[in-house]
Amino acid sequence: MDQGEIDTGKRRTPICELELELKRGERTSLFELAKALNDVIPLRLCVKAKAERGYELARNLINPIDKAADVHLSSDMTTQEAFRIIGNGCLRQLMANEPAMIAGDVEALHQMRVALRRLRAAISAFSTIVADSDWQKIRSELRWITGALGPVRDLDVFVAEVLTPLRSQNPDESGVLSIFRDF
Repeated sequence: MDQGEIDTGKRRTPICELELELKRGERTSLFELAKALNDVIPLRLCVKAKAERGYELARNLINPIDKAADVHLSSDMTTQEAFRIIGNGCLRQLMANEPAMIAGDVEALHQMRVALRRLRAAISAFSTIVADSDWQKIRSELRWITGALGPVRDLDVFVAEVLTPLRSQNPDESGVLSIFRDF
């Protein structure tokens, strides 16, 4: 357990984190432990190391947006290794954008949707190796969460591309002002 702060000399941010690391044994046991701990104390998954967060803080990047990173595959990789690299990249993009989305950054929401679409595409492309007893449930859950985030993104686009220009063109129009009071 790490408790303290990341301090760049000019900026600092508190940290309180529990690092779970699998030294040996089954991965499922580690996830079961994380779920059990989360039942007692609500936890948030963080995919960024303290050093990475420190560099972001030093550059004054608060909840930065993470876009899809380049995927590096080689011809000597197995299909499973290729899927693991692609899937991990998608999950990292998804989770790295959660803090910015919670803070209200709509671009983070967009990047989370991108990550989910990429993951769904990877699962479809690699369906012959990922199909197991949970495959359909995972696909269904990914479809659900992508669908749940969709209307929020659509509303953001509507506000940015329709309502905001309408307000700029009609700054004193009572009907336009009343729309913005509802937000």
